[in-house]
Amino acid sequence: MLLREPDNDTTTFTFPGAINFFDENRDLVPIQGPFDFKIQEWCENDGGVQTRPTLKLVINKSKLKRKLTRRTNIQNIACFVIANPSAIQNKTTNSVSKNIVMTGDRNNDGQIDCFISTYYDEAENCDGQPLNHLRINLNAGGITYALRCCGP
Repeated sequence: MLLREPDNDTTTFTFPGAINFFDENRDLVPIQGPFDFKIQEWCENDGGVQTRPTLKLVINKSKLKRKLTRRTNIQNIACFVIANPSAIQNKTTNSVSKNIVMTGDRNNDGQIDCFISTYYDEAENCDGQPLNHLRINLNAGGITYALRCCGP
């Protein structure tokens, strides 16, 4: 697996909507845009080159509902973000066999509809620390997004 620095031809786009932050105790804070995202290379493995939208954002701690706690077993992730939560389809996800570590309720209806889950990668070649070979995924609207670059 080879991770590269982003190329200089980084594409940008302006996102006018809201971004909602969630931690292990559910919603933290919504923040209204506009936001300027960059599309950057993120992961290269046998599945090809993957890109992802990237945003650097500073949030005053006093705006959060509670103090963030980083989770060392999942690469120090303290929260996750859902952008444009109203665009996510309301699909139920079968989470019985998943190791769910953080949940969210993107439309405030009392139902968990987005979450971070982990599972062991048999190839044992996920990037980053700790070297625990866990795939880390964000699930929203029945679609799973990788948060950790794993091979082959």
